[in-house]
Amino acid sequence: MGRDTFMLLFVLGSAALAFWVAICRPRLAPASFRSGGIHLLAALVVGSILGPVLNAVPGLPSARIVMASPTS
Repeated sequence: MGRDTFMLLFVLGSAALAFWVAICRPRLAPASFRSGGIHLLAALVVGSILGPVLNAVPGLPSARIVMASPTS
């Protein structure tokens, strides 16, 4: 499985899970557009903070190793 195929399946799986949660658990949805925007902003901030932190975890491949690895 190539990178493009994996990303397509990952995004489709995420969308399917989001749709399922929206249908089966409507109480989990934000009450207003403003609170949804705040949740989105918080997720972006946490993601931007955790990105560099996860690169410091020993045992994870660095970006240079991933870019130099052969693709299938």
